[in-house]
Amino acid sequence: NVHPTTGDLFIADVGQVEWEEIDHAPTGGLNFGWPWRGGPVARGACTVPADTAYDEPIQAFDHGEMTCIMSAGIYTRNGGRYQFPPEYDGDYFFSDYITGHLMRLRNIGGVWTFPPAVVGQHSPRVWAAGFQAVPDYAMGPDGALWYCRNYTEGEIRRIVYFFGIEEEEPPPEPDATPADDAAYYDLQGRRVDNPKQNGLYFTRAG
Repeated sequence: NVHPTTGDLFIADVGQVEWEEIDHAPTGGLNFGWPWRGGPVARGACTVPADTAYDEPIQAFDHGEMTCIMSAGIYTRNGGRYQFPPEYDGDYFFSDYITGHLMRLRNIGGVWTFPPAVVGQHSPRVWAAGFQAVPDYAMGPDGALWYCRNYTEGEIRRIVYFFGIEEEEPPPEPDATPADDAAYYDLQGRRVDNPKQNGLYFTRAG
């Protein structure tokens, strides 16, 4: 994913055996170590060339936590109706294709780290759940984070934030959408039949 304002490249690197990693490339000519390194460690099967400097990943995860990393990109507020709160501006989102865990990082003092958990978050490191088989995300003009799911018949959904619109009806759903598919879900993947409170929800695209 390319940062929408700086042009920096954020790379979700699917590992071969043990590690998944996220690399940040603000310029060209960087060396992230493959095949001599995977994640933060040297790979025993390869002889590391002498005097080789590597650019370390901003985060790495062993396969006990993540198995197939997908990049959702930098979230940038755009004034859309369903944009996230200001504290999300500039956060980097990524997920695991297998477990369905959606996570985010924040640049704090030049270090990309997990920000404090928000109300309703799935766990201290996992921001939301239920994103299995999601290979791609995109920022929408409505401020929502859109994503697609590519198994069975496929889906297009979005993560929206309701703020100060508790008395309004939720955004419309497609006419042909079955009732179950038209539901809203909270960050833990629990169905919310009438999302009137401020908060983040994900739903089928409307």
